[in-house]
Amino acid sequence: MRFFVWISMALTFQSALLTAQPRKLSLSNAIQAALENNAGVQISDEQRLQADARTEEQRAVLLPGINASAAYTNQTINLGARGIRFPGIPATVGPFGTSDVRLQYTEPLLDLSLLRRYQSVRRAADAAGFESQAVKNRVAAMVARLYFNVQRARATVESVRAQIDLDNSLLKLARDRQELGAGTGLDVTRSQSRLAADRHRLLQTENEARNAELQLLRAMGERPNIPVDLADSLASTFSATETADAAVATALRDRPEMKAEEKKIESARLALKGAESERLPAVHAFADYGDSGNRQVFVPTSTAGVQLQVPLFDGGRRSAHRKTAESQLRQAEVRARDIRDEIEFDVRVAADNLASAREQLRAAEEALVLAGEELDLSRLRFEAQVSTQIDVVNAQAQIAEARSRRIHALFALKSAELEYRRATGVEIR
Repeated sequence: MRFFVWISMALTFQSALLTAQPRKLSLSNAIQAALENNAGVQISDEQRLQADARTEEQRAVLLPGINASAAYTNQTINLGARGIRFPGIPATVGPFGTSDVRLQYTEPLLDLSLLRRYQSVRRAADAAGFESQAVKNRVAAMVARLYFNVQRARATVESVRAQIDLDNSLLKLARDRQELGAGTGLDVTRSQSRLAADRHRLLQTENEARNAELQLLRAMGERPNIPVDLADSLASTFSATETADAAVATALRDRPEMKAEEKKIESARLALKGAESERLPAVHAFADYGDSGNRQVFVPTSTAGVQLQVPLFDGGRRSAHRKTAESQLRQAEVRARDIRDEIEFDVRVAADNLASAREQLRAAEEALVLAGEELDLSRLRFEAQVSTQIDVVNAQAQIAEARSRRIHALFALKSAELEYRRATGVEIR
């Protein structure tokens, strides 16, 4: 029995070790998880399904309709009230019962108004599909920024840890110089103060990194206690070769927001044509077949015919429908122009930010190289006793700032790339 207890404990411990292992997470997996769990994406998908259902509903009006009915009626008729008054004929007839079992068929043979309405709602469903794509692309861009923000936060933590290692080496150098009589207690105190400040900064950056992880897991819909190991690097791999004008043209062609507005304009135009078609004649077919009678007589009966409907006067209802459709078309055209201007603005701003972010990264990397050289030279001068520790501390502060600027420049470039891809209509995956 004790053997099985030990085995169970060992398996439990092994399971705990396995669950403690960080989860390997790529950018595509993070985006996919967010698209499956994001509330905005789910709502947009439901709206698209509703638009598809409205299309099916309107299409059903154009198709033949067949209904079945069964009825039983028990009635007493007052013949006198209907003007039938003859000697020998009773004033009332009944009660008597009649039964009717019947199939009824209707179909619009020619009704342009119904056809245009169906085409209108179908274009509206297409617009809902493109709007759903736009929501998904915005969510994907948001998750990608959160993903690389975690990378930025972790890189900042590693930078501070490297700075602490440098602080420890400089503290050791200051103590060694003090023991040899070449240094002072002030040099040691300065090194200790710098080390304490960087340790405090490490605690802050570790907390920021954890908060960044929690934000990413929240956006993915995952539990907040899952450790993750990010597979994609913060380094840039994107290159945009288009000019700003070409990028604007590409965005106007590929952005789902623009496609959605174009479909809305088509829908509004078809709705206007449908309203105008209400003034045209319509042809409908109808038929029914069934058995009708009572217990003594129960015979088949049928009806078939074609009905021509010519609208003459409706008190201004059709005119109101047309005015409403014209207003909706004008609104759709105004929204499309506004979206077009917004897309062009987004692309040009994104292109400028991308170019600026690349130059900032290049400058930050050059500054980091120069700060490293300055630190090495200041340490050599301090060891050779031709300068004070203040020069080393200043150089140490410069390299810490240079590392921080490079990390932020990397993140800014990655964010600019994501925004440029979203602005030009590239699907982020």
